[in-house]
Amino acid sequence: MEKYLKKGILACLLVFGMLVSMCAKDTLYAATRRVDRLEVTYRDDAPRLQVGDEVKNEYFDVKVWYDDDEWEWLGSREFELAIIGSDSNILEHDDDVVRITYGSKWVRLNLKDIMDNDQEEIPDERVLLSISATDDGDPVAIGAMASRRDFTVKATYRVYYGDEDEPHGTTGRKTVILEAGWILQPHTITSGNNDLTITYSEKGVRKSCTVRVPSSGTKGNWVRDGELWRFQYDDSTYLTGDWIRSGGKWYYMDEYGYMLTRVKTIIDGDTYYFDDNGVMQTGWVYIGRNWYFFDNDGKMLTGWVYTGGNWYYMDKEGVMLTDWLSLDGQWYFLDSDGKMLTGWVKRSYTWFFLNTDGVMQTGWVYTGGKWYFMDHGGAMLTNTWVGNSYVDGSGAWVSSR
Repeated sequence: MEKYLKKGILACLLVFGMLVSMCAKDTLYAATRRVDRLEVTYRDDAPRLQVGDEVKNEYFDVKVWYDDDEWEWLGSREFELAIIGSDSNILEHDDDVVRITYGSKWVRLNLKDIMDNDQEEIPDERVLLSISATDDGDPVAIGAMASRRDFTVKATYRVYYGDEDEPHGTTGRKTVILEAGWILQPHTITSGNNDLTITYSEKGVRKSCTVRVPSSGTKGNWVRDGELWRFQYDDSTYLTGDWIRSGGKWYYMDEYGYMLTRVKTIIDGDTYYFDDNGVMQTGWVYIGRNWYFFDNDGKMLTGWVYTGGNWYYMDKEGVMLTDWLSLDGQWYFLDSDGKMLTGWVKRSYTWFFLNTDGVMQTGWVYTGGKWYFMDHGGAMLTNTWVGNSYVDGSGAWVSSR
C-alpha cells in the first residue's frame, strides 16, 4: 500500500512540475509577445451617427495583431474610446475624430464618413470630361496680370458607381468646383478683351478652357509718395485694396492705395507677409526671431507642414516650434531646425524612441532585432527588471525569470 502511495505522489509531483514548466513557458512567451497594430472597423449593424449621439465601444470591431502574426478580437470593454478634443463621447461636429487605444497602440477614425447627414454617394471612379471657368473679378488694368483669385473653375466628370456584385454598374455626370490644381497661363493684359487659358490634369487626362477678361481701359505706373509707393492709373486714380502683379511678383495696395511693406497682415481671412520692397513672400520667412512658412499662394500655414522631405509644426500664430511637442495626447520631438525626428533620440543622457509617425513610444518597443522598455515618460530603462524581464545596460531585454 505504501509503495503505491509513493508512486501516486511521484506522479502528482511530475504532473505539477509539467504544469509549472508550461506556465513558465507561457509567462516568458507573454513577456516577449508584443502588440504590433490594431485594425478597427465600424460595425454594419451599428447605427448611423448624428451630431448629439453618443459614440459607444460596441459600435466598433477591434482586431489586435501581435508581432508573431497572430491576432484576436478585443471585447468592447478591453479597449479605450475617446473623441479627440472632447471631454465626452458625445458627437459635437460632423467631422469629429475618435481614437481607439489598446495598450500603447491606437488608431484614429474620422467619423465624417459614417455620419448620417445625407451626404452624396461617393463614386468608385471618375473620369475628367471637361473644365469651365468664369471671371469673378473686375476689369484688369492694362499691363497688369490677371489673378487666380478672380476665377471660379469647375470640372465635369463621368462618374461610376457600383457594388461587389456589379462594379461600375451605374454611370452619371457630376460637376464640382476645383479649389486647387488648375493652372492659369501667364498673360499680360492688353487693351480690350483678353482670352486667358486655364488647364487642369487628373489621372493622365488633361483639359483646358479659355475665359475672357476685359481690360479696365487704363494704363498705370508706379509712383513714389514720400517713403511709400502707389500704383496710379493714367486717369490719375489709384489702385486701392487689391492685389497687383508686377515684374512677376505680387504686391498689395491698402485701402488708401499704399503698397504694404515689411508687414505680416491678414487679407480675406489669410495671413501674408510682404518684405521691405513690398513683395509677397513664399516658403520659409524669418520674422522677429521666429520662422514662418508661406505656401505658393503666399498664405501662412499653421499645424503640420511637410516640405523638403521633412515634417514641421507651426503653432496657431504660424511660429515654427522646436523641442518636445504635446499634441492630441501624443509627444513628438522637433530638432533645433524644427524637423520632426523619428527613431532613437537622446535628451539629457536619456534615450527615447519615436515611431515612423514621430510619436514617442512607451512600454515595450521592438527595433533593430531587440526589445527595449520605455517608462510612462518615454525614457528607456537600463540595468533593471521589468516585471519578469531584465534589460541590460544598453536597454535591451536579455532574460526572463
